[in-house]
Amino acid sequence: MNENYNYPYDEDVEINLIDLMFYLLKQWKTLIAAILIGAILGGGIYVVKKNSADKAAAALEAEMEDAKTGVEDEQTVAELKENYQISEDVETNMELAYQYRQLFRKQLEYNQNSPIMQMNPSAVYSGELKYYISAGYDTSVIALLYQNILSGSDILEELKEAADLDYKEQYIRELIGCSVNRENDSTINVNNGESLVYKNATVTFSVYAATEEDCEQMLQVIREKVAEVNQECLEDYEDYDLMAINDSVSLVSNSDYLSRQKSNTDQLNNYRNTMTNLENSFTEDELAYYNRVYLSRDYVMEEEEGETDATLTET
Repeated sequence: MNENYNYPYDEDVEINLIDLMFYLLKQWKTLIAAILIGAILGGGIYVVKKNSADKAAAALEAEMEDAKTGVEDEQTVAELKENYQISEDVETNMELAYQYRQLFRKQLEYNQNSPIMQMNPSAVYSGELKYYISAGYDTSVIALLYQNILSGSDILEELKEAADLDYKEQYIRELIGCSVNRENDSTINVNNGESLVYKNATVTFSVYAATEEDCEQMLQVIREKVAEVNQECLEDYEDYDLMAINDSVSLVSNSDYLSRQKSNTDQLNNYRNTMTNLENSFTEDELAYYNRVYLSRDYVMEEEEGETDATLTET
């Protein structure tokens, strides 16, 4: 009988870490190949996504040029509505096609302006600031003060200026985050019920950027905000202590960004395909009506937005 069967099934097996290390070193070619494949896949999706968005923008701009003729004479559009009779089903499809066009425009705007969509997911700089807070029964309140640092209206502008980011402020929020991990130390009775009391908490700030310099500049803005809150807490709370646990910047491959890029690109293509299929179903006369009555709305809307922006600039 094989002696191996004499060992009990639950006996621990000791792993030699030195042997494991040498084994991994022997497999260095496989490890490098896996890393390269991941980088190529991430970069490929990034390039395809960017080309798709650029082509979509060019097509949309060309269509808007064609639609301009539909608003040059409002009387012509009114006469067209009155004289040209279309079926209720076609009218419904035209409205549906126009709504999908709006979804397409919004998704295209996001894909072109979101920093996440512009980054190479295989080379993202990730910054982290982690702090340990101990303040007795005031820990939860103080942790909330730190968490609210990223909620301020001024923080987005400061981050944008510090890293010289060419993004709208609404998109800067995609690059930052804050999480609080509270540790339950005890419970107290409140109105004959139990209430959790947190005496320790960990606050973690995260930053993502396309370059190491941008990441460091954004972290510095948060460090300064943390210093301000820390000074206020030192003055207002007795049993309070703040300790930095981690302050680092590293180059990572962000699978979440890769997934979001693919999802947003797929969504853009879905909107475009649905819109195109509906518009291709129109006859030549129906398409002329659709361009004059529906697509002209976009042109009017763009002109109004341009006039509003010009007025705000002058003011």
